[in-house]
Amino acid sequence: MKESYLLIFFIFFKITLFAQTGPGMIDIPKVIPPSPNAASLGKYGDVPVGLYTGIPSINVPLYTASIGKVSFPISISYYSSGLKVNELASQVGLGWTLNAGGAVTRSVNVRPDELGYMTQGGLAVLDSIVKTGDRIREAAVGILDLQPDNFSFNFNGRSGKFIIDATSNNNAHIIPFQPLQITYPKRLDSIQIVDESGIIYQFSASETSYTEGGILFNPFKSAWYLSRIITPYGNAYFTYGDDVDDVISEQSGEVDYKRIAGTCDPMSASNSYTQVRAASKVLRSITTPSCTINFYSSAGRRDAQSRSKLDSITVLDKKGKRIKNFAFKYSYFGSETETDLKYRRLKLDSISEEGSSAVGKKWYAFEYNSPVSVPPTDSKSQDYWGYFNGESNFTLLPQVDTFINNIHISLSGANRQPNPNFALAGVLKRITYPTGGNTELVYEGNDYGLKNGTQVSYRLKIDNNRLASAFSPTSGTSVVDNQTDLAISNRQEVLINYSGANSGPASLEDNPSVYLYKVGADNVSTTLLEYHNLRNVSNSLSIQLDSGLYRLRATVDSRSGQNAYIRAQYYTYSDSVVVIKKMATGGLRIKEIINSDGVTNI
Repeated sequence: MKESYLLIFFIFFKITLFAQTGPGMIDIPKVIPPSPNAASLGKYGDVPVGLYTGIPSINVPLYTASIGKVSFPISISYYSSGLKVNELASQVGLGWTLNAGGAVTRSVNVRPDELGYMTQGGLAVLDSIVKTGDRIREAAVGILDLQPDNFSFNFNGRSGKFIIDATSNNNAHIIPFQPLQITYPKRLDSIQIVDESGIIYQFSASETSYTEGGILFNPFKSAWYLSRIITPYGNAYFTYGDDVDDVISEQSGEVDYKRIAGTCDPMSASNSYTQVRAASKVLRSITTPSCTINFYSSAGRRDAQSRSKLDSITVLDKKGKRIKNFAFKYSYFGSETETDLKYRRLKLDSISEEGSSAVGKKWYAFEYNSPVSVPPTDSKSQDYWGYFNGESNFTLLPQVDTFINNIHISLSGANRQPNPNFALAGVLKRITYPTGGNTELVYEGNDYGLKNGTQVSYRLKIDNNRLASAFSPTSGTSVVDNQTDLAISNRQEVLINYSGANSGPASLEDNPSVYLYKVGADNVSTTLLEYHNLRNVSNSLSIQLDSGLYRLRATVDSRSGQNAYIRAQYYTYSDSVVVIKKMATGGLRIKEIINSDGVTNI
């Protein structure tokens, strides 16, 4: 017998790859992100920072190095549109990025491009795929890589994204366009970007990740860090160290099945788990003709023991004399009592600045919303966009309530609706400046009023019921045949309740009886349900009804002691249209920015 199944799956990212794939499990093609340090540099190619997106543009300038007319600012910046459950903290804390030098990062789709899409992507044409069933399966399970990787770059105030095509030249395409020239060897050992002024940025300090299990080849390059800047006035050189090999990414998948036809037992649900590991690159120094900038880091973090945190930055002139020193202080989001590392994330509390001596130290201090409420990084309490929503979910598979092949499918699952009150946990709340002034950030949840250019609207859902009841008491008035009509406006599952009783002699007409009819345009009825001889019977059932007119009927004999009823519970929609001006979606935006001088509180 032919069997039909509804396949439900969800991919869950946490940021090494080890997979557990049992018999009958589907190995979902993986999307592999870069390390937390590299990923934080890639954020600014995702969403432009500014008021258009509602995401605060927060930058703490530290120092600017110069080579002739070319300057290289060093800063830390903050980006958060809400707490992403699976986001790991970079070396300067959750949500923060060290902007010094730069990097090209990538998220791998199925396989690294140099091992897949750059040579196989030309097959991503319908005629090429459908020639054989094997090709379709190879594409579906990831043996064929028909998706380009997503590359992001961030250097010297420039950011963006690009992909590499599958032509013979494997050209780069910047999205959206920028007047930059991007070149690389076929093996992607290094990447070079030339800007419109002819300044050359070479990215040759590659970060190599590898997977434990899964379908990806090992190892693969996940990031390329800026190693040299070539200008007409001199060059800048960047050196890096390596963190101890550690988990930088986790990905799990859930698959469930629902039999919608046939009689065989449904396939069992399954889970998969994958990890990516890497020795993350950590910036050690920047050397220019006029200065040397040293970056000092240490390991032993309580959220990731093998990954380092940036402790201080020291700027020396060309004679080795200290010009500036910046010290970073940290604590942790999440639980202080849990021993599992995933319950904590690095939190930047303050930055102190000193000149050539410790005299006149300046401070930046940072406060966050509900820091202890930040959940573990493997929590399933997340909305459809991955933001924390506070729900006690046991799965990431959302609830399903739909019709497939005219069959109603209803499956319990997670509440994936957004909740900005929980997405706010761990998000930057206040900055206090060295002058004593401060800036407070007030957020609200994202929403939208248009979908595909059309205003979102709906009709109110109204619960209804209809009843047909017949009875013949021992005395008084009898109703031996009762009928009532109901109009179904859209296909739905209707709950039918019916009952019958007979305390007298056996019926000569098979009563008490109940019926459900479909009434045609010519008023001709088609029987959908009928039950007879309902002697002390009460029952309920669900039936799927298309839009149209239906009739309920209950009958009894014209003698004492019988009664029967049939009830239909269904819904209709109001005639008036309700326009939704705000539909909740994932993430946060700035509602208000409050600045205070710290003295008059104005």
